[in-house]
Amino acid sequence: MPVALSTDDEGVSRIEITHEYTRAALDYHLSYSDLKQLARTGMEHNFLPGPSLWASPDVFTLTAAACRGQQLGADHPNSACQSFLDSSQKATAQWEQERRFHAFESQF
Repeated sequence: MPVALSTDDEGVSRIEITHEYTRAALDYHLSYSDLKQLARTGMEHNFLPGPSLWASPDVFTLTAAACRGQQLGADHPNSACQSFLDSSQKATAQWEQERRFHAFESQF
């Protein structure tokens, strides 16, 4: 079963998503890899239109054919991948998430 973190309306619950990830890490001892999986799952099940960046739901090891072989989150994907991203808000958001993962991880 896919698991993701989310929050209610911040104006109602006074909790933001950062709080939920902090709690997951500290209270449940989730690793960075676990948190990354939760973040990817959240993006996989968001309500943005278009196909997913990932070839199979909730399997984050193989991208859709158009982007296969590309560095995830690259600034300049090839034309086939860029065309795919341009046609899908969901895949574009997932590509940006991967870019941010890469930027964060390259600091260490």
